[in-house]
Amino acid sequence: MPNATDLPLVPNLGAAIPPSLIPPSPVAEAPAPTPSPSPVSAIVDAWFNATFPGTAIGGVTENWNFLHAAKEDLKRRLAAKE
Repeated sequence: MPNATDLPLVPNLGAAIPPSLIPPSPVAEAPAPTPSPSPVSAIVDAWFNATFPGTAIGGVTENWNFLHAAKEDLKRRLAAKE
């Protein structure tokens, strides 16, 4: 391995890094395909989004979290029946 004093200087950056020490750029992996929601899931989501946003019950974080968890549970139960 060469000494830092053996390497040329890059203006305003200090000692140059030899190309052999620069790791290759990581190769981006394609993201895993996400399964499309079932028609029942899409219906439940559409109903939920049409019913609760902007309402008094949906305006409280704890209530919203409870409703959302119940919606996701309903979707899981319905998917198990398909």
